[in-house]
Amino acid sequence: MKRTPNLGEKIKRIRSEKGITARFVANKVGISPSTLCKYEKNSRAIRAELLPSFANALGVDLQVFFEENVGETSISEPA
Repeated sequence: MKRTPNLGEKIKRIRSEKGITARFVANKVGISPSTLCKYEKNSRAIRAELLPSFANALGVDLQVFFEENVGETSISEPA
């Protein structure tokens, strides 16, 4: 049975697949790079109100964060 990635892992996977730096995402979301690192490592919970900013920074639909398998979702290039 495959483990479903948590939200932080999904953000990191999308960011890495698109070649987007952590600093870029952190700046777009309005958080520090160290906070983003904590989110991606699941050592800090992501506030729900930040999800639209993450989606915008990564150039994805918000629903991507709620799908079971990110790899099966079409991920578009950032605008």
